Amino acid sequence: MLPRLLTGSLMAATVLPAAAEIPPFTRVALLGDSITQMSGDATTYYKRGIWTCLSSDLGQQIDLVPNGASPTFATAGFRARDVQSVHLPGVLASNAEACLILAGTNDGDTVEMVAATLKEIGDALADHGITPILCDVLPIAAGIPSRSAWLVHMKSAIKVICDADPRYLHLDWFNVLDADNDGVIDQESYFANDGAKVHPDADGMTRLAAYAANVLAPHLRPRDLFAGITWVSGNPALTAGPGPAPSTWNLYPPAGATVTQSLTPRGNGPGNDWRIAIAGSNPAAITYLASGTVDGPWQPGDIVELIVEYRTESDLSPAWNLRPVLSANPGGVSRIDAETGGTVVTDLLRSPAGILRTPPLMIPPGTTTLDINLQVTGTGTFTLGRTGVRKVPLTFATWINGFPDLADRSPDGDPDGDGLSNRTEWVLGGNPTVSDAGPLTGLAPRAGRADFSFTRTLRSTQDCELFVQHSANLLTWDELPLSEGQSSGLTLTRDPLSPERWTASPSGGASGFFRLRPAWKN
Repeated sequence: MLPRLLTGSLMAATVLPAAAEIPPFTRVALLGDSITQMSGDATTYYKRGIWTCLSSDLGQQIDLVPNGASPTFATAGFRARDVQSVHLPGVLASNAEACLILAGTNDGDTVEMVAATLKEIGDALADHGITPILCDVLPIAAGIPSRSAWLVHMKSAIKVICDADPRYLHLDWFNVLDADNDGVIDQESYFANDGAKVHPDADGMTRLAAYAANVLAPHLRPRDLFAGITWVSGNPALTAGPGPAPSTWNLYPPAGATVTQSLTPRGNGPGNDWRIAIAGSNPAAITYLASGTVDGPWQPGDIVELIVEYRTESDLSPAWNLRPVLSANPGGVSRIDAETGGTVVTDLLRSPAGILRTPPLMIPPGTTTLDINLQVTGTGTFTLGRTGVRKVPLTFATWINGFPDLADRSPDGDPDGDGLSNRTEWVLGGNPTVSDAGPLTGLAPRAGRADFSFTRTLRSTQDCELFVQHSANLLTWDELPLSEGQSSGLTLTRDPLSPERWTASPSGGASGFFRLRPAWKN
């Protein structure tokens, strides 16, 4: 085990001063209670969840920052104070650039107490350079006069918080859904079999997400999600029945249904637009539009996701669903799920067009092929546009998610006890499950000097900065950003034959002590 003296890291999140303007963002964390959890689990996004619906409208611009193996920083039944104490530290330690706050639904405290907690949460995020996106509190029960009045006052208090601080964004959800009884959301926006009427159904959530997309769009950092995608929609063959070879798209009509389809080459890039109409007496049947194997340049450990571009027409049946599924063979499965708790989600794709993305899937060892399945329930006409498998740039959040058995997946955690935090393991190419300081060679005496060598993985450069620190007495430290050159008593050199390998040497031939400080990029 390498002594902490040599590898200790100053892991505090970078603190930014309050800014008058909201910086552009891409990486978004979700913080709250069960309404936030509706995004799903580690392998599934539920169609009535805020993330699925929001990414349908903003699919090219935003990435979800997961909480370890979970996509959200949330626990069902938590009050705002619980969310603050349990989940806020995880968001602050993540590489999120913005955070959607859906807390307060379970609170029975006074408006002043809940508003104070929400402000503390938002201020902590903003002080760490994470844009707080504060949502109106949704009701836990409609038709109760005292609760209705509380919600109205809560709405006003949240507006005051957001109006007073230019670092906040406000999602004024009560102006989106149908309202009655002084602001309590219309019962039709909730599952009929949910006795407490606490969760929006897919229709309500798509309206909330469409509004949120309009509010967030001006603040998003432009990027091309489709850059570098491996296309599976470029094959012009769409056949009824099993295809003869990998990468062939197959259409399996449901029993008792008539399916017509036409194929039109895209004018703005690779692939085709496929217009498909399903009619008949069996609207609940499943149609598999893409089956079989898709070959691609993937390696075990890569993170991939399935992206489906769609457009809908007005003749879709009320229970129509599109359910993308990505499978690694042999290996894991990720999907957007059409059902939760046995309840069929209806009216998902209220937006006439959008993008659906499966949860990121880490390809396990031994995987030979990927299977793409687009399962359709219901009748009507829709169009598939660009559809493909994207290799997701690996970040700390997706990397640490590949170790589901870790006792502590936080950036500052050290579950294997080797003196290297999880974030340091990420930056240095270590393994958080093995007590091993392999990425470091430590102090290697050479002609009376002490050089410090380490590996800095190229994959981590997209979300982490790395600083090298040196001290002759353990009291004062010189620090140098990781780049070739000499400064602050240190000389940093890069191995010309191995660009991930670095050596730090004290200037003037002195010996001393080294440590590394990784920090999130802003």
